[in-house]
Amino acid sequence: MYIGITDSGEVVGLVNAAADMMRINNMLRDGIKPDVTLFVQSIIEQMNGKDIIRMDVQSGTERPYYLVGKGIRPEGVYVRHGAASVPATDTSIRKMIRETDGDSYEKLRSIEQKLSFDSANSELAEVFYRLQLIEAYGTGIQKIFEAYKTSLAQPIINITPNVFKIILPNLNNAPVIDTREIPGERVMRYARERGTINRKQAEHLLGISQTAAGLVLRGLVEQGELTREGYSRNVRYFVSKT
Repeated sequence: MYIGITDSGEVVGLVNAAADMMRINNMLRDGIKPDVTLFVQSIIEQMNGKDIIRMDVQSGTERPYYLVGKGIRPEGVYVRHGAASVPATDTSIRKMIRETDGDSYEKLRSIEQKLSFDSANSELAEVFYRLQLIEAYGTGIQKIFEAYKTSLAQPIINITPNVFKIILPNLNNAPVIDTREIPGERVMRYARERGTINRKQAEHLLGISQTAAGLVLRGLVEQGELTREGYSRNVRYFVSKT
């Protein structure tokens, strides 16, 4: 690639080739990820008495390289077709990722390297979706809790700044919630003795998760045994008046 020569082949040269070369290298470093500068060599040459820049670009080892802000998408990844640069197709992007990282998702690169579990990493999920490693994204946790909605044993999620762990109890051995039996009876006895109960107290009383305790209390409300009062964290349950 030559800087200082028009598409028609006319040598126009550069006024300050050294400054232009530094600016181009900075643009490459800041505008393209992963770092491509190791595979680009810039040299100032003279042609027809004018300074030009010759850039030798080698094939990188972490393809696909993409424009910052565009991501690993057709609008961010370009390939050469003859003299033209055109957006890469989804298929060619997947091929480049697999050729570089393999098929193991543990080794796949994330577009966003400052990863946190405080929010969903939609970019990484999109890469998995495009690689056909997941069916969809944004619904997994919801589906998990839906599967456990009638179980006393609930999933446990532990989150740290760099680790996400979810423990899934075996549903084949987990007791099923039945508010007509022991859990409901224990909650009612507690509420009658103390006049009221909240979800946190039900959790400790039954030794179950927040979600499971909420289900027990909701079942008792639906049966008319308890009456719910308050909002948000101030919700309390009182024994219904007969």
